Amino acid sequence: MGTLLSILTLDVSAVLIALLVAAMAGFFVSRLWTKKKSIGGSVGLGASCFGLLVGLFLLFGAVTYQIRSAQERAAFPRQGQLVDVGGYDINVWCEGEAYGDQPTIVFVPGGYAPGLAAYPMHKAWRETGRSCLIDRAGTGWSDSASTPRTIKNIAAEFERALAGSGERGPFVLVGHSLGGLVSANWAARSELGIVGLVVLDPTPLEMISTGGIRQPGGWCYVPESGAAIQAALSAFGFGHVFPSLHPLNSPAYLEQNASISEALPTLKAMLSSPREIKTVREHFAQMCFGGFEVIRAPGALGDLPILSIVQSLQIDDSERAQVSPWNGITDDLEWRNYKRSMEIALQEYPAFSSRSRLIGLPDPSWGHNFPVSHPGYVAEQLRGFIAGIDTWPGQTQPMIDDTAAGPGDLMEGPGDLERE
Repeated sequence: MGTLLSILTLDVSAVLIALLVAAMAGFFVSRLWTKKKSIGGSVGLGASCFGLLVGLFLLFGAVTYQIRSAQERAAFPRQGQLVDVGGYDINVWCEGEAYGDQPTIVFVPGGYAPGLAAYPMHKAWRETGRSCLIDRAGTGWSDSASTPRTIKNIAAEFERALAGSGERGPFVLVGHSLGGLVSANWAARSELGIVGLVVLDPTPLEMISTGGIRQPGGWCYVPESGAAIQAALSAFGFGHVFPSLHPLNSPAYLEQNASISEALPTLKAMLSSPREIKTVREHFAQMCFGGFEVIRAPGALGDLPILSIVQSLQIDDSERAQVSPWNGITDDLEWRNYKRSMEIALQEYPAFSSRSRLIGLPDPSWGHNFPVSHPGYVAEQLRGFIAGIDTWPGQTQPMIDDTAAGPGDLMEGPGDLERE
């Protein structure tokens, strides 16, 4: 499966595979068609005809994918500049003006997504300030890299790419979901003048290190077979031949990303490419094995101002049913341990600095992807953060602002977490 996954990342490889299947099946059809039909010969002819139909269908799908994905990418041409970071290029796209001593914002999307996935926030900010999007290696408009897809290597690539782009600090990093973990570790290693960190429902290392490492679908259990099947479905055009089957064509996804409709076809092409599917798999397979490369201790970022914006902590039965397969929860004790882990995780990012604040969303229904669906809210919080960054108070414990937590009771205490 690993070989198939690698092959599918090569341009037009799916077309060549489909041609080979159709040609081989066609050869057997031509040989068996004129022969006297025995039972075995009839079965062979039927199988060959079926193989020919499959080959032709795959060929049609593979050609459709090549044409449609090229059209999707052309809908939003490459933005920014390519920066050599050591034998391969990383794309850096910066826009807007940094007025006075206002810092430049660098938006880091979740998962292992291209910078374009954070375009809603970038678009909302660039009218009043300067912001940048960076494509991780193997995504978007960046080249692939031979180095392992560890958080340490990603942070180093971001550092070299931003420095090589000619951008000058100060910078504020804004990371969503897993991008929050990347941003925090980038800040810990950076020498570029990072003056603040904003994390949006960030992925805690606590969650990764305790959550289903050996579970199918868990953080670091990403079988090559699953990635190969996903890449094959994409390369052979199933999502284009049957558009309703493509998750990025769903009404919910289109509504959530309505503010960047002009870029959605290109983002779809990027996220659906076999190259990116392979790179994402490699990244998640590496995540649980960073050892001491990844910051984890309270105070790891000193007095760097940190704002952590999180959604409400859900601890009801519906949440248990959803997270149990992912995290390997099989009994009540493990469920209690999970809830305790989530409580610890909630405080993980604020604890990285003596100057931090934790706030909850004003509306729990916004959910985890609120930076995409409500980029204006993120911009508003970011403006307030920047305005007070020089006078951000220091304290021995993280500041907790529960005025915006909403009905989800985000800031529940340990006793409340134990009671249901």
